[in-house]
Amino acid sequence: MDDRGKPKSKAPKIIGLIIIILVLIYLAILIPSLPGYRAKGFCARAEVDAHNIAAALSEYYAGTEHHGKVPSQFEIENLVDIKNPWKLTNCGENFYIHVIDRTGKCPAGYQKADADWNANIYTLKF
Repeated sequence: MDDRGKPKSKAPKIIGLIIIILVLIYLAILIPSLPGYRAKGFCARAEVDAHNIAAALSEYYAGTEHHGKVPSQFEIENLVDIKNPWKLTNCGENFYIHVIDRTGKCPAGYQKADADWNANIYTLKF
């Protein structure tokens, strides 16, 4: 017998349509939040740079030959990979690491929520 006259099942088409609808709903939720995550990533890069510099300072001072000496930027940059411009200041017993968000894309709301941020500059006390 020939199957040409039988009606075909619509279940595969309906399942495919449901999957497409679910993917579109997922994308509708995901896409608006992506720029916010990306912007916070610029802030995080400056913060990571500051913490990497602090780790490099710890490594630098672990050697007794450097005790009491303030390292140059060149000496620190030889120890870690830093993506943003930075400056090291010495105030008594403390160092302050100032890292500038070179992109200028760190959201103002994020900076206001963290006392270590001021006008695209992240400061870490070490």
